[in-house]
Amino acid sequence: MGLDALVNLTLAQQFKGDDYVKAQRIRAQLIRKMSQIFQDVDAVVTPSTALTAPPIPPDALKKGESDLSTLTELMRYAPQANLGGFPAISFPVGYDAQGLPVGMQLMGRPWEESLLLRLANTSERFFVRHPPMMRFSLLPN
Repeated sequence: MGLDALVNLTLAQQFKGDDYVKAQRIRAQLIRKMSQIFQDVDAVVTPSTALTAPPIPPDALKKGESDLSTLTELMRYAPQANLGGFPAISFPVGYDAQGLPVGMQLMGRPWEESLLLRLANTSERFFVRHPPMMRFSLLPN
């Protein structure tokens, strides 16, 4: 594991049973509120992330990285689906001024993944893709 994962696991050891119970209560409240929203709409549309890809510090591969402010922005729109168990799909919809990809997320009702797949497929047809401006090979030479 990287150091970033070890830091997170170390922090998690500090949680107690009552923390877990509180978290489950918050999760139940989230599910109720999202279920109310889905009575009026078929899908919730958000950006995939609140920012485009941040630079990776040169020493991150060796030492790991734990930048909670960046992580918070990257994950801003994911917790509702993850914690509530709502299906979601993220797909590319364009590029920012620096040529970095921008994505859109659709979240839907439980067991309605087929609707999200159809919406994403239709939406992707309106956006032109091009190869990334920078590319790093993950395979050894």
